[in-house]
Amino acid sequence: MNSYDTIVIGAGAAGLSAALVLGRARRRVLVLDGGPPRNARAAHVNGYLGIDGLSPLELLEVGRVQVEKLGVEIVAGAASLVEAEGDGFAVVAGGERWHAKRLVLAAGITDALPDIPGVAEGFGVDVFHCPYCHGYEVAGRRLAVIGTQPMSGHQVRMVRQWTDDLVLFTNDTIELDAAERRLFAARGVEVVDGPVSEIVRRDGALQGVRAGGSVHEVAAVFVAPTMVLNLDAFAGFDLEMTDTPMGPVVATDQVGATNVPGLWAAGNVADAGSQVIAAAAQGARVGAAINGSLVEEDWAAAAQPSS
Repeated sequence: MNSYDTIVIGAGAAGLSAALVLGRARRRVLVLDGGPPRNARAAHVNGYLGIDGLSPLELLEVGRVQVEKLGVEIVAGAASLVEAEGDGFAVVAGGERWHAKRLVLAAGITDALPDIPGVAEGFGVDVFHCPYCHGYEVAGRRLAVIGTQPMSGHQVRMVRQWTDDLVLFTNDTIELDAAERRLFAARGVEVVDGPVSEIVRRDGALQGVRAGGSVHEVAAVFVAPTMVLNLDAFAGFDLEMTDTPMGPVVATDQVGATNVPGLWAAGNVADAGSQVIAAAAQGARVGAAINGSLVEEDWAAAAQPSS
C-alpha cells in the first residue's frame, strides 16, 4: 500500500496541478504537503486569469478537494530523505517511507529576507518582491525599493512602471555611478544613500522607512529576497542546476524532466520567477509528461515475451 506511480513533493500550485493531471489519468498518486506556501500571507493571487483576486490559501484548498476526489492522497509532512530504490525512489517523511516509480519535485523556495526590522512582519502584506503580483494594488502611491542585492537595480526599473513617486534606498548595497544617478533622476526616482535601519510601523501599519536618521513615508516597500531552494531531501542526488539572475534553480528540459531519470521538477524550484499561474501550468505539463512515460513503460513491459 506504500507504493505509488508518482509521489509529488510539495502541495502548492505546481504540485497540485501535477497531481490533478495524474489523478485524471487514473494513476496512484501521493502528495506530500510540507506546509504553508510561499505566498501564504498575501491577501490575493493576482494575475491568474479566471481567479484573479482569490486568496492563495483558498485556491490551494479548492485544489486539494479537486485532487482528492480523483483518489489522490495528501499527507501532511515535508520530505526528509529521497533516495533511489528499486525501479524508482524511496521517500521518507514524518517517520513514514513510501516508494514511487516517478517523483515530482515541487517543494518551492524559501525567501531569505534582509535582516531589517519590520521586513518579515510585513512581507506579503505591505512589503513585496514582485510588482506583477502586487504593483496594481499600490499603484500611483509613494513606493520604496530597498537595495538588498544586485537584482534590486532591476527592481527599481520595474516598480517605476506602477508609480511616478518612487524612492530607492541604496542601503549600502547598490553602487550607482554618475550616469545611473542622472538616469534615475530623469525618471523621477529619488535616491537615498546609506543603510536602512528599520521599516517603521505604528499599530502594525506601515509608516515609512528609516534611513540616515530620518523616516521617509511610503505606502509600500519592495525588496529582493534571497531565494533558497528546498532541496535538503535530495542531497544524495547530483542534481544539475542552472544559474539565473535570482540564483540557481534545478535544471529541467522543456517538459520538466531533470537530469535524474524519473525525477521531474515544477514551480519556483525550477523557475524562481514564475508566478502562481505559471507554476500551475508547469505542474500540469509535468503531470502529462510523467503519465506519458508510464504509458510507454506499460506498453514496453507488455511487449516482453512471457517466461
